[in-house]
Amino acid sequence: MDDRYMVFDKNQLSLMLVALVEKTALLRLAGERLQAERHRITLNTLADMSRNKSGYLDEEQLIQVADALEEAARQRRGLGQQDAHHMEWLGGRLLEIKAAREKAIREKYFPNSKEGVA
Repeated sequence: MDDRYMVFDKNQLSLMLVALVEKTALLRLAGERLQAERHRITLNTLADMSRNKSGYLDEEQLIQVADALEEAARQRRGLGQQDAHHMEWLGGRLLEIKAAREKAIREKYFPNSKEGVA
């Protein structure tokens, strides 16, 4: 399978949903309405995916979910040790997917450019 994509199982989707619901609630409490709305859109995509509908997370959504997972793993509220480690791994994996997508775009549209040079 292409390294720019990932198929999530039900457990992974559940962990992502729990972490993102928590993060969205914190954003709302902090008055970050625009960010909370963006997270809600991602939540809807993940909810659809958990109901066996196909879905795709764009780069911004990958970052949102990865950050939410890493924060939830750090807080460990209501999480077992195994779930916390799985959240950390999954957050890191989402960031790897994002990096692979960005690399593919750079190579396709800027084939002769050097990384880090604008």
